[in-house]
Amino acid sequence: MKLKKWQANLILLLTAIIWGSSYILIKMALKGNMPSGVINTLRGATSSRCDLYLEKSQ
Repeated sequence: MKLKKWQANLILLLTAIIWGSSYILIKMALKGNMPSGVINTLRGATSSRCDLYLEKSQ
């Protein structure tokens, strides 16, 4: 798949936003005494859903 320059830049920007916000959200969850196993389970489930969505769209 060939992306235009603005599309590639948008994807990079979204990746940076998601990556940066995940650090903040994980820190907040840990301060709220959420077990690390629950955090990892939620991260894995979210990643799996994104993977399934991207696979279906191709």
